[in-house]
Amino acid sequence: EGRCGSLSLETPSAIEPLPDERPYLSRVKSGIAAAVDGLHARAASALDAALGDPADKAGEQSRALLKAMLIGDNDPALRPVSEDMSRLGIVHILSISGFHLVLVSMVVVFLIRLTGDRGVWEYALAAGAIGLY
Repeated sequence: EGRCGSLSLETPSAIEPLPDERPYLSRVKSGIAAAVDGLHARAASALDAALGDPADKAGEQSRALLKAMLIGDNDPALRPVSEDMSRLGIVHILSISGFHLVLVSMVVVFLIRLTGDRGVWEYALAAGAIGLY
């Protein structure tokens, strides 16, 4: 419902709805949000199909960890693993940061330049490597 808190007023007449000054922008935002939600749902169902039977308790934490790393799902089965990773301080090691992206692009461009001058293809290949990463 989009709630983030509560507010107590003496009289309901103090509430005035604000007009939407940019209705087109709000429609675009909601369309993008719906598209992202749809992609997330499709990715989750594809991962469920690829990872096998969710009733199998032996690999439940492994499946939950993989889904959390790939699509950001927060499964209750992941709670013990998440607590262990937080306690050990290795949560940030697994996250992709801007520094990781810079390192990947520098290594890829360096390796490409070892093969000769490729011009603008260097950056296209580096962008592809970052996308794969």
